[in-house]
Formats: sequence, structure tokens, C-alpha cells
Amino acid sequence: MSDRTAGRIYETLDFSKFVIRQDNRLVDDRHVDKLVKDIQERGLSNPIVVTQQMEITDGQHRYTACKKLGVPVKYIFSNRKSTADLKKDNALTLKWTSKHSLDSIRNLSDKHLEFHSFISKQIHITGLPQNSITHLMFGKPLKDKNANLFVENLTPEIMRRTEYYISRVVYLKELNVSKIFSSYPFCNAFYLLCQAGADVDRLVNNLAASEKISTIQARPTKPNAISLLIEVYNHFKKKNRITIDDVNNAKPKVGQYK
Repeated sequence: MSDRTAGRIYETLDFSKFVIRQDNRLVDDRHVDKLVKDIQERGLSNPIVVTQQMEITDGQHRYTACKKLGVPVKYIFSNRKSTADLKKDNALTLKWTSKHSLDSIRNLSDKHLEFHSFISKQIHITGLPQNSITHLMFGKPLKDKNANLFVENLTPEIMRRTEYYISRVVYLKELNVSKIFSSYPFCNAFYLLCQAGADVDRLVNNLAASEKISTIQARPTKPNAISLLIEVYNHFKKKNRITIDDVNNAKPKVGQYK
């Protein structure tokens, strides 16, 4: 049996014919710089993948590196053109993170752009990881499967509440206490206690004064984080105490955020 042609590899210096998809993640300059060095040493061995409309579905970093060097970019055609295909293909060469999920939805609608801008602003203000912010907003990390759900539930009330939580984090940052918010379980626990009716200022003030903060593990489990916050919140208080049942009853159901 003779071999058959599996596909053709093309190459060009006409970079203008290619289109970078708006539903892809943003180009990472550091990754491009690494590829530039590799291509200079070994050339481009892995062609980029494009649709018949010349949209890049896999290889925007390789394309950018070739364009930066002024060397021909190799490409092949593929019928895989959905957003889901794009994410799967790109994740094979560079891990697809929650930051990429946020960037990939920014141009889907004005509401998506508003969500992207709001999250980016809070990250800039606090220096916290992206998922610390989304845990404070919705009690969950941002993933591809819930990104649109978060956008749909982005109300002025949730934005105001999150901004208030962020202002309290900034206050704790001045006291060198805010590093605990880099822990996702801790942010989730903070969100759940507030949803259960905890007074935010009381919780923050108790955190600022508590000696328990120094005992928090770098990566506490979710139950441990909840138990610790309940203990800190209830310290010296016999009234308006928060219990684990309050927290469990406050957990949002799928698709329901308030």
C-alpha cells in the first residue's frame, strides 16, 4: 500500500493575510520572546493552524514570533474552527489558564468587556490573583464553563459589594494582613461568611486584630479556612454569631448568585 498525502504545509512572508481571533487569549510577550530565541536557533518546526478564512486557531505566539523576526511563517489548514476547538488546541502548547478564559471573552459583547474591565481593575488595585477576585465576587473560580454565567450575573449590586470587599482588603493590606486573600479557600470562606450574614467590618477588624492569622497555612483546605474565619468572627461575641450551618445554607446554587 502506498503512502498518501496527509496535508500540505505552506509558508509566507505576507503576515497581513492572517487574522488573530478575538475569542483567543491575549498574546503573552514573554512566551513570544522564548519562541523568538528558539526559532532563531532551530527555525519554525511546528506550523501554525488556520481556517480557510486565514484565522489562526493554533499558533498565534509562533506567528507573532515569526513576524517579529521577519522570517517566513509556516501554516496548515484545518476545519477545526469553533471556540472550544481553539481552546483545546492552544492548551496543548501552552496551558490554558483562568486568565486566558477571562481574556478570551472580552470581545463577545459590551457586557463581557465590562466584566473583563472590572476584574482587571480589582486585580490592579489589590495585586491579588484573578481567582481571588472571582471568589470574593461569586465564591468560585473563573472557568470556561462558568464565564458566561458570571457575566450574566454581573449586577451593579454585586459590583458595589465586591468593591467594598476590595476596600477592606486594601485596608488589611496596609496592616500586612491581606496576603491571606491570595488563598482561594480563604477568599471563598470570606465570601460565604458574608453571604451568611456576617458583618463585613466586624470580620475585617477581627482579622486585623487576631493572632490566628499567623497560624494560617499557605494552602488551607476550604473547611479549615471556613472554621478559622468563623472562630475569628465569633471571638468575644455572644450575640449574632455565625455557625457552620449558616455558612452551608448560604452556598449559592448553580446559576444563582446574589
